[in-house]
Amino acid sequence: MKKWKNVASYDAAKEWIERNFPSNIPVWTECGKSEMDTTESLLVATWLLTNAKNSAVRAAVHHNFIGAATLLECEMNDGSPYYDSAGDYLGRGVIRYATYRPECDPTEDYGFAVIADITPFEDDWSYGDGYAEIAEEMKKLR
Repeated sequence: MKKWKNVASYDAAKEWIERNFPSNIPVWTECGKSEMDTTESLLVATWLLTNAKNSAVRAAVHHNFIGAATLLECEMNDGSPYYDSAGDYLGRGVIRYATYRPECDPTEDYGFAVIADITPFEDDWSYGDGYAEIAEEMKKLR
């Protein structure tokens, strides 16, 4: 079995996805969402796209794993002000998250999965617990 990081073509990526996710893909069809857990599918899709070797492999993820939806990565202010030890304001943290915008209802975003929590302390990236868990599972498939 090829590891994900070695998959270099659209056809190989399609085969890899179908072999490792035999049911519930694509996550979105024209009729709606499959039975796959939304948060889990967002984290897996984000991991697959982040670790794809090239644009052909990313296209395979969009067509064969995600399906009839757009995966959006968004950022929002976490609402927490950060100060250094001298009391100087450093800024606010940022939460990076992923969500789906399905083609069947393009006015609504569906699902929410935190990918990273970024603080002003030396560009500290603290990955959400769900992302770390999925990343560990996906390392087995890499």
